[in-house]
Amino acid sequence: MAQAVAEKKPWYNAERVAQPGSVILTAWRAEREAARAQRSTQAPARRARRSFAGAATDDLTASFGGSIVSLNRDLEMALPLLVGRSRQLAKDDPYVRKFLRMCQNHIVGPAGFGLAVPCKGNDGKIDVLDKAVVEGAFGRWSRRGVCEVRGRLSFRRLCRLLVLCWARDGEFLVRRVRGAGMGPFGYQLQVLDPVLLDYSYRADFPDGRRIRLGVELSPWGKPLAYHFVSDVESAPYGGRRERVPAEEIWHGFIADEPDQVRGIPWVYASMRRLRDLGGYVEAAIIAARVGASKMGFYVPPEGETKGSSALEEGLVVSDEDDAELVQEARPGSFEALPAGYKFQTFDPDYPHQNFDSFMKAALRGVSAGLPGADYNTLACDLEGVNYSSMRAGTLESRDEWTSLQGEFIDMLLEPLFPEWLDMAFLSGQLAKLPVSKFAKYDCARWQGRRWTWVDPKNDVETRVIEIDKGLKSYSGTIREQGGDPEAIWTELEADLDRMAAIAEKRRALSPVQPPAAPASPAGAAVSGASNAGK
Repeated sequence: MAQAVAEKKPWYNAERVAQPGSVILTAWRAEREAARAQRSTQAPARRARRSFAGAATDDLTASFGGSIVSLNRDLEMALPLLVGRSRQLAKDDPYVRKFLRMCQNHIVGPAGFGLAVPCKGNDGKIDVLDKAVVEGAFGRWSRRGVCEVRGRLSFRRLCRLLVLCWARDGEFLVRRVRGAGMGPFGYQLQVLDPVLLDYSYRADFPDGRRIRLGVELSPWGKPLAYHFVSDVESAPYGGRRERVPAEEIWHGFIADEPDQVRGIPWVYASMRRLRDLGGYVEAAIIAARVGASKMGFYVPPEGETKGSSALEEGLVVSDEDDAELVQEARPGSFEALPAGYKFQTFDPDYPHQNFDSFMKAALRGVSAGLPGADYNTLACDLEGVNYSSMRAGTLESRDEWTSLQGEFIDMLLEPLFPEWLDMAFLSGQLAKLPVSKFAKYDCARWQGRRWTWVDPKNDVETRVIEIDKGLKSYSGTIREQGGDPEAIWTELEADLDRMAAIAEKRRALSPVQPPAAPASPAGAAVSGASNAGK
């Protein structure tokens, strides 16, 4: 009986009570570990990501670099080579030569930039006499031998040279020289070769100044001085350096980054394609010459043991009895080959029928990378172009040329005029004008060249309608065409006065005769005579 009582099980779950900790928490942990183990045996699910397709890194973009490096650091390593290659293309590539001429012709133009000085008097009207004096003095300074230190360039040609350096090398440098011996105005300009500015000169100073690519900068990035290589023969590396203060230098270039200190050649984006295109054209021309020559090979008969090929025999059979193989074809002649020899022609398929379409596609890409250059003008290709499409493309191209004109005016011409005006007063070239009214004359307005259309009738009629409707003024329309309203009106007034004087002289030389009495009708005369007879 006692044994039965001892073997009786307790009323509670002794096994659960014997387990340490929380039974429920332990069971939850076991279920979680089992679920983790099950998930680890399954394929991992892809996690959605938000990103840019251009920032993808895979096998297709392995060679697509995207490091963020300062442009000045890139220029320190690549600028000398870029400038050298750009200059080489300017010498050898016809499309680059054409582009550089386009830059000179469209930015400067055949007549150069026009200067207007619309100085006003106390009455608010333009002082025509003072305007003529200032503009005439600047015209004298712009002549050849006056405005430039070497005495070889006029101001128009100097601007064309600067634009050439700007497009080919990416920048232009002008030094202003003042003092005795600098012409009648005591003020001249010196054009400096951009390769003289030392590409390799880099330095840092304790006061925060630094030198990058030969340009000395303040802690704020303002140019303080330029370090030039004095010897042209040793440029761009080596030679003695000369430090020129920034107050004497105008350094013009288009900045792509805020801290950029040097310009980049304009053809840099199309440089590689131009080089490859030139190689393709050269290979195509050689292939076409070979195709036009109709080359061929001599095939010896089977079993020939004199040599491994006809070329090793010098194209002449060694036996004296054998005839010489024909090596040159003459018009209207027929030759015989030795017995057993055959002639196998070599006829390459060039010029290829797709040559033109490939060249057009390549040149469209080249022109897209050149500022202001449209394909039709750059490639001299007007095939398949109508008036509307040509006009649409030309309008965009002319807008870009106008923008580049504005850049050139900002970098050179606007800061030039106040300095020239100051030196013109000091040198006595403007003795007729009071120097106390300097601010009155410091109002130069520069006008770049403008373009006409092949059929300007519609444009002229449109401008006339705009003026009649009050949408534009006469002055604004004249300035849009590249003219000076005051100069045109003065010239027109002088022409009208001259024409009126000539007309008056003609009337004096040939006085007007009084009008003759009208003749009587024949019937009336007869009637009058008959009446008189009665």
